[in-house]
Amino acid sequence: MLRALELTNFKCFAKQRVELGALTLLTGLNGMGKSTVLQSLLLLRQSDVLTQHLVDEFRDILPDSGPRMVPTDPAVSLILNGRYLSCGTARDLLYEGAEEDRIGIRLEWEDGSHADLGFAMNDHDRDAMPLVHTDIETHMRGVGPPVTGDIPYVAAERIGPRMGYAVSAYHVDDLAEVGHDGAYAVAFLESHAGQEVSPALCREDAPATTLAAQVAAWMAAISPGIRLHTQHVPEVNAAALHVSFSSGRATSRRFRPNGVGFGISYALPIVITLLAARPGALVLIENPEAHLHPQGQMALGELMARAGKAGIQVIAETHSDHVVNGVRLAVKERKIPADQVKFHYFTRRDQGERLVHQVESPRIDPDGRLDRWPDGFFDQWDLALERLL
Repeated sequence: MLRALELTNFKCFAKQRVELGALTLLTGLNGMGKSTVLQSLLLLRQSDVLTQHLVDEFRDILPDSGPRMVPTDPAVSLILNGRYLSCGTARDLLYEGAEEDRIGIRLEWEDGSHADLGFAMNDHDRDAMPLVHTDIETHMRGVGPPVTGDIPYVAAERIGPRMGYAVSAYHVDDLAEVGHDGAYAVAFLESHAGQEVSPALCREDAPATTLAAQVAAWMAAISPGIRLHTQHVPEVNAAALHVSFSSGRATSRRFRPNGVGFGISYALPIVITLLAARPGALVLIENPEAHLHPQGQMALGELMARAGKAGIQVIAETHSDHVVNGVRLAVKERKIPADQVKFHYFTRRDQGERLVHQVESPRIDPDGRLDRWPDGFFDQWDLALERLL
């Protein structure tokens, strides 16, 4: 797993190091830099020329465990507008107060391996930044760097309720992904219904350990009594989803997704992505709480914690104290060790004529308690209660 990420001259950060765990939650007010952390990883992932370059170089050095400098290739660039993100031009990516026209991304892994990558801004208005510096030391054998591999990503802007959902054998079967907007979630569930889920992620109240059964159980924890019905419709090359609800012996008729609101459609790709992920994957999630009742938000917090314990590294950006509390309870109930969970609170302060972004990192103990509660860190309930009283 990744142990740390360090950004230099990258967007709002002059230099910022972020420690990473099996589960890392990025929190803070809007515009404080949370998304920047995810974007740095996604930019590396979407720059396929870069990742292939690094994979090839890693293949050369895998027989040795010592350090080696990797030569740069001017044709290799950080692609700013691509499959996952559209970040504009190099001017938009460079820190406002940067003393040189270069950004840096440093990755560190648990085994002591690291990769220092430097990208230059030769033209402020270009949407690609050439790789001009690499310093890689690896102790890994038989694998390439994780930034080139399995990184499922579920974005904040996801597909809402639809009459029909997209079908793509390439995305669903070859890439084994639901799409960053969840467009292929229904098709994925239909195609991979019988896939076995890691025991650490399985709910005990589910009738089986298959993906279909576990997705149904976790979705029922989010919305009690819900039942999902998927169907491939080859005549129109689409996947259909219907939803019904049960309580006791009573069961409702089947509804189209647009008849039950946004919460189900927004939560489904997250649940599928986490349950289908393999150990070693790095899952990036934005705003898992969107459109969900607090009960559902806590359930997703628990699921992300279980995924972390199962060897699936999760980095999530959230504004929800219910997601945080779901993780805290998972720690207390021993569903993930406390030392595998990281909380980061992003803030901003004035420093003369410049705004400085910084990160505070409360630590969690085995009973789910945080060692400190920074100002603004999910204290809005207390502030409102004080005013009401």
